[in-house]
Amino acid sequence: MKCFYINLDKEFTRRANIENNFLDNKIEGWSLNRYPAIGIDYIKENNIKGIQRDGQKACYLSHKYLIKENINSQSPIFILEDDAMFGKNTCKILNDLFAAINFEWDILFTDVCVPYPEQMIKLIRMRKVLSKKNNIIYLNLSEFIFAGTTAYILNPKSIKKILNLIDVKSIDIPIDLLLRKLIADKKLKGFVTFPFITTISQDSCFSQIQPNNNFKTDYIWNLFRQMIWLERNVDNIKLKIKMIDDEMIDENSKIYSTIISACISEKFTPH
Repeated sequence: MKCFYINLDKEFTRRANIENNFLDNKIEGWSLNRYPAIGIDYIKENNIKGIQRDGQKACYLSHKYLIKENINSQSPIFILEDDAMFGKNTCKILNDLFAAINFEWDILFTDVCVPYPEQMIKLIRMRKVLSKKNNIIYLNLSEFIFAGTTAYILNPKSIKKILNLIDVKSIDIPIDLLLRKLIADKKLKGFVTFPFITTISQDSCFSQIQPNNNFKTDYIWNLFRQMIWLERNVDNIKLKIKMIDDEMIDENSKIYSTIISACISEKFTPH
């Protein structure tokens, strides 16, 4: 599998982190290549049109240009942002999945951001069942509210179609939300592996795109992604949970969380 990660020239630490993580977990037949990310200066110098912030425009074009460079690929390409993280089983699982895949698809995510608590609860319960059976399934993203382009695979038969759909003159929507809309509108067939078979690294806590006032929201969403990951490290996540301060949690939510925690617990047995 050919993997490409998007990385700004100045982000040496992120580059080292994802490359070292890949080297620790890759298997035969897998490769990882760096794709230089578009910077904000390029957006300003070329007067890129659209209502999005310059950082979002740069992210959009980085994905678009990388897809364009692989338009003639004859095999699936795995596109990652530089805060993605492989697990020890990621490559093998994907090899096995592609050997057995029997449905039409355009884009396959291996991890997404889940922004709504209702969906979180559904996924927690689903993961609980699947983990007991050691199963990986595909969730149809046309029925799912999601965000993020941290890790996704393109069907080589669909690359030209995807490029045509994202080749806009004005960037008025982030790349991840456009892909979500295209999937919801049934213009693309999009799926995500579940439980997630990649996750996001510690670098995700320091976004290069989102403004600082979104930090706490993103931090909570990212912790959920790490917790729902197939190869999660619960002890590590417990330490990170302590950073969610009381100003984010009111008294009512504490009561609700206790009730819901009991319902999704391994100890809970519904009648």
